[in-house]
Amino acid sequence: KTTMQLLVKSIKKLHAALKINKDFKKTADEICSYDIAHHAGMSLQEEYEFLQLLQEKQRIEYLKQHIIKVMPVVAEMELLKKKIKLNGHFKNLTGYNL
Repeated sequence: KTTMQLLVKSIKKLHAALKINKDFKKTADEICSYDIAHHAGMSLQEEYEFLQLLQEKQRIEYLKQHIIKVMPVVAEMELLKKKIKLNGHFKNLTGYNL
């Protein structure tokens, strides 16, 4: 697979973790870095840095590094959401007078 195909797959994985459904309307072979940059969840500062990169290879690498950085954060957020949903289970425990 090409680097772009792997990047598109990673961004779709990110979207799945966030429960977002996006259609790029192009195949992975037709997409360029600009097509998917808006869907990568970058901050304004990161988008500005991205736009300053002059070569497609640099932009793809920037996006790849961004996804590598963001995915663990998203996974941690999902675990946190599960813990928060369980938060009511302690109130029925007996034996502690707080």
